Amino acid sequence: MQIFGRVVAVFLVLLGFAPFSNVVADTTQVFYGKLHISADAIQFEKSKEDRKLLSSNSTRVGFKGSEELGETMKAIWKLEGGLDLTGETSGFTVRNRYLGLINPLGMVVAGVHDTPYKSLGAKFDIMPNTIADRRSILGNVNGTRYLDNRAENALMYVSHVISGLELRFMASSGGAQEEGTEGGIDKNPVNSFSAIYKGNAGFLGAAYEENVNVGVDGVRLAAGFALTASKMFIVYEQLGAKKDGNNLHERASYGLSAMHRISNTTLKIQALRADDYFESRDSSGTLLAAGITQHLGKQVDLYTVVARMDNKKTSEFPLRGSSSPSTGTNGEFYATDAAGSDITGVSLGMVYTF
Repeated sequence: MQIFGRVVAVFLVLLGFAPFSNVVADTTQVFYGKLHISADAIQFEKSKEDRKLLSSNSTRVGFKGSEELGETMKAIWKLEGGLDLTGETSGFTVRNRYLGLINPLGMVVAGVHDTPYKSLGAKFDIMPNTIADRRSILGNVNGTRYLDNRAENALMYVSHVISGLELRFMASSGGAQEEGTEGGIDKNPVNSFSAIYKGNAGFLGAAYEENVNVGVDGVRLAAGFALTASKMFIVYEQLGAKKDGNNLHERASYGLSAMHRISNTTLKIQALRADDYFESRDSSGTLLAAGITQHLGKQVDLYTVVARMDNKKTSEFPLRGSSSPSTGTNGEFYATDAAGSDITGVSLGMVYTF
């Protein structure tokens, strides 16, 4: 909480430096969304079980906008919620939603937002929210995703891009206050920051994140390169233990993804590997995936993805990366049936973006 308090103080100072004018200029409001549904078929090696599911893959709708507050200040806001197109659940799930200000020193937002650590990982993932999602491996501790999440009760500062470099700092006091407690309690404090350099041919980034209560932290490096119709991405992650007894959380992972567009078709491949945990043999996992996306229009895509998770003797990495402690749709469907069980999946999906 000392770190969180200090960050709040810094943010207030940053806002205080900005000249303010009562003159109100342009106001913008946008309704947007991404509808994503797929038919997934999963097979488990040990139990020989076949599972089939119609999945709504992080389908979301939202409103976002801004208002000019003079020449040097702008207010920004976003309200985004997740929907289930299959009808298995009702209502909206929590996604990025915040209020913030932009001034000559950068942007400050308060609310719910992806951590800088997660945002850097998303740059690597060319098949997100599918059975090939990077979070099956990255930020994942043997089947449970403690990093690479969305933080609640968060304050985040984003610098302006200067000579291609952007900095992000986030401090989160965790989940909502527990009802009936004096001033509430912290559920899951998270601290995260990133530095990303963007050039004409790609990007290079580094990020750090700490899950305070669990006692796990991670360092992530990622890079991307573009050449005409082709793109390639690489990522490296090192998880560490911040508390005694958490040695099983210590491990390295790395990956490569690439995509190539031919007319209205994009070909994709992705490979990720998590090494053995600290002093734990046969605990590694490897994800291999390939996909084909057909662009039917500016807003409509059809795709096919084939993915395989190779779990060693004691590992339990899932497909799709859905087994987060606090989030994930039908996470149990994609989780392993037993330690060391390999998983193979095929997915046919459709995406409409507006």
